[in-house]
Amino acid sequence: MAWVEDAEGMLVVGSSLTAFSALRLCRRVVEQGKPLLAINLGKMRADDLLTLKVTASCEALLPELAQRLIRS
Repeated sequence: MAWVEDAEGMLVVGSSLTAFSALRLCRRVVEQGKPLLAINLGKMRADDLLTLKVTASCEALLPELAQRLIRS
């Protein structure tokens, strides 16, 4: 979990976070006061922890997001 300590925040993509280990990482990020963002169509176990949730298809959104990041 050392990477969580060094990260500026966390982006969850296309996961309901049903595995507790993934939810645990989300909780740790939030405990540190860091942003927790998600791109997901459905309900997630961490919905109440999220700083921002984009309700969209990952397949549609990620290529556009990657292009914008490359251009910046």
